[in-house]
Amino acid sequence: MNKKFIVCILMICMCLLSACSFNSEEDKNVYTGTIECDDFNISSEIAGAIKEIAIKEGDFVKRGDLIARIDVEKLNIELEQTNSGLTIAKSNLNKLETGPRSEEIKKAMAKVEQAKTLSEGKEKEYNYRLENYNKLKALHENAVVSEQNVKDAKSLLDHSKSLYESGKKEVEAMQYQLDLLVKGTRSEEIEMAVGQVQSATSTVEMIKYKISKANIKSPIDGVIENVNYNKGEIIPVYGNIANILDLKNIWVKIYIPEKELHKVSIGKELDIKVDFIKDQKLKGKVIFISKEAEFTPKNVESKENKQEMVFAVKIKIDESIDDLKPGMLIDVNLGGENK
Repeated sequence: MNKKFIVCILMICMCLLSACSFNSEEDKNVYTGTIECDDFNISSEIAGAIKEIAIKEGDFVKRGDLIARIDVEKLNIELEQTNSGLTIAKSNLNKLETGPRSEEIKKAMAKVEQAKTLSEGKEKEYNYRLENYNKLKALHENAVVSEQNVKDAKSLLDHSKSLYESGKKEVEAMQYQLDLLVKGTRSEEIEMAVGQVQSATSTVEMIKYKISKANIKSPIDGVIENVNYNKGEIIPVYGNIANILDLKNIWVKIYIPEKELHKVSIGKELDIKVDFIKDQKLKGKVIFISKEAEFTPKNVESKENKQEMVFAVKIKIDESIDDLKPGMLIDVNLGGENK
């Protein structure tokens, strides 16, 4: 009995040692990493006061869902003003392209004739004052009139001369305007008017574009991680109003020593294990292998003793499981020799 008992004990010990050796070999191929996912900044393309915040941290949102709304009342006022300027610019361009009407030319001709008539009257007045001044000056030399009479005549002469010269300039200005109307609009003036219309149109389109960005929407399906602004606060252009996690695109990064690097390659499928998921096998695919070694990060967990220099390997998790969350620890089995 004693011999049989001893034999049984020996056999049990051998089995246990064999099992420990097997598990030890398996553990050498297992590396632990932390689940991560892509995250996106949801930014505002315009500056302004936040009129509404439609989400809170932890909310699940779909692509196109409203995140926030920016107050654009000031932009609406600017749009009205710019539209008015555009209307005026278009009207001016149309007038230049069409050219003056016959009524406008006739009106300009009448103004020229009127200015000439007034100028002739001022010329006659000036000639009369000049003749009177010369007479009084001669009489004063003969002591017939006083010096004050001569001074008064000179003052009237100077005033009439000023009116006469301004009348001539007015006639010239009226004649110039008439000549422009008769000759028509110059090409340079039309080009300038076209530029003004284009500039005003561009400004209108830019303001409309800004107004269209008042409603900030989610770019993807995901979960809101952070909300960085409150209702009523001013957000600058490209201000990050919230962060969203893309839980449909999760992955894990592990660090393996150079001697194990032959076990992975881009596109290789690997077995993944999560402690709280017992009955479901997960698969992952290698999507990135670092080209350069680095020192082992302090937060790396590994079944094997840490190596001083390691390579980063990124594995995308194929299955979409709601229970998988960023920050969870996950085991990746390299599975022996690379095929």
